[in-house]
Amino acid sequence: MPELAVADRHAACVPQGCTRVSSQLIEPLLGTAPHAAAWLLLVHPGPWSAEAPSAVLNPVVAGELSRRCTEHHIRTVAVRRAGPQIPTQQLADARPRPESGSCYVASSQPGQTWIRRVPLTTHRNLLDLDLRAIANGNAPGVGEPVAGSLYAVCTHGKRDACCAAHGRPVHRALSRLAPGRVWESTHLGGHRFAANVLVLPEGMLYGRVNHDNVASLVETHKRGQIVPALWRGCSAMPQPAQAAEWFARRATGLTGIDGVAIDQIRQTNGAGHGW
Repeated sequence: MPELAVADRHAACVPQGCTRVSSQLIEPLLGTAPHAAAWLLLVHPGPWSAEAPSAVLNPVVAGELSRRCTEHHIRTVAVRRAGPQIPTQQLADARPRPESGSCYVASSQPGQTWIRRVPLTTHRNLLDLDLRAIANGNAPGVGEPVAGSLYAVCTHGKRDACCAAHGRPVHRALSRLAPGRVWESTHLGGHRFAANVLVLPEGMLYGRVNHDNVASLVETHKRGQIVPALWRGCSAMPQPAQAAEWFARRATGLTGIDGVAIDQIRQTNGAGHGW
C-alpha cells in the first residue's frame, strides 16, 4: 500500500477538482466500496437532480423504498443510456407522468450472483419486490434473467462535477468495448475516485478508471479477475472486510474474482473500533 503523500491541507479542491486532489495525495482505494448486498438499477432517462434517484420517484414510494433498502443493505441508483435527455419542464408536464419502464436487480452475494430485468408498470411495483429475499441472494420470481456483466459508470454531474468530467469519457469508451451492457448512473459513492465503474452482478467497484485503462478492466474482468490497481472493493462485504481482502490479495498475489473468500466477520468490541 503506498504511503500518503504530504500535501497542503488547504489545497483548493474547487479549482483542481476533488479527483485530482485525491490522486495527488495518493489516497488509497482499498475498502471504499459502499456496502450493498444487492443493487437496484432504476431505468430513468433523466435529467437527474442532485437528489436522484429518490427525486425521480413518487415521494411516498421513495421514502418507503429507501427505508427497506437501508434495512437490507441494498443500494439503489438511477441509470440511463447516453443520449438526448427530456427537458425537466416536459417531464413535469407529461400526462401521465412517465413511470412505466423497468429496473434491474442484481445480487452480489458470493456464490449467489445474478441479474434480472424486472418490468415496471408504475414505480409502486418496486414495493412488491421481496428485498429481504433479494439481499439473501434469492432471485425474484418476476422478470427475466440477464446473462453476462453489466457496467454502470457514475456520470452524476449535479452531485459532483468530477463524476461528469471523468465519467462521461469512460462511459463512451466502455460502450464501444461492451455495447448494450453499459449504463450511465447516479452517484455510486466516492466521487473523488472518479471515474467510478461498477461491474455487476459481482458488485466489484473500480475507481480512477480512465480512457487508457478501461479496456484492460473489461478484458481482465472477462477472464474472471480483478484489476488490483483500480479495485475499490466488493460491495457485498462491509468495508473492513473489503480492506482485509485487499491485503490478503496483495500478500498472495491472487486476482481471481472468487480467489479470496471471507470466512467470518467479527467485531472485536462493542464500540466498533476493531474487526
